[in-house]
Amino acid sequence: MITEAQLVSVLPNLNRYAHRLTRSAEDQKDLVQRAVTRIWSRRNQYQDEGGKLFSWCSTIMHHEYVNWRRLKATEVQEACVSIDYDGWSELFPAPDRADSRAVMRDLNRALAQLPKEQQQVIKLVVLDGLNYFQAADVVGIPVGTVRSRLARGREALRRIWDGEN
Repeated sequence: MITEAQLVSVLPNLNRYAHRLTRSAEDQKDLVQRAVTRIWSRRNQYQDEGGKLFSWCSTIMHHEYVNWRRLKATEVQEACVSIDYDGWSELFPAPDRADSRAVMRDLNRALAQLPKEQQQVIKLVVLDGLNYFQAADVVGIPVGTVRSRLARGREALRRIWDGEN
């Protein structure tokens, strides 16, 4: 069983580990809070086996982090499905309002033809204005994958738009 003093003694290491996982001070605090709450609720399960408390706690923290990333990715996917694409008109204004609606309708149709992974990255970067690193963090993929999906998605949109598809 873990005592309060033992838990307090591993907090600096848990904070450092959380910062390495999240790369964000705000997310780090949230992750440590969630992990400490879970660790404390399971304190009776810990078997002291020669000073492996940090290892046990960091495993719990890692599971919390993975769960949080999955939840965040799911929320983004659900949000992407429910986005009202009227916001596209701000990015691609047409001189005539009727033309603008037609352009937006065509753009939405073209976007719907892309794979979901490319749609998601395009929406995060183009519509939501996230940078590549933020989009990678939200989706839970490497930055290079974001760049690749975005490039392939833009090229596919261009081909669809130009009638090459």
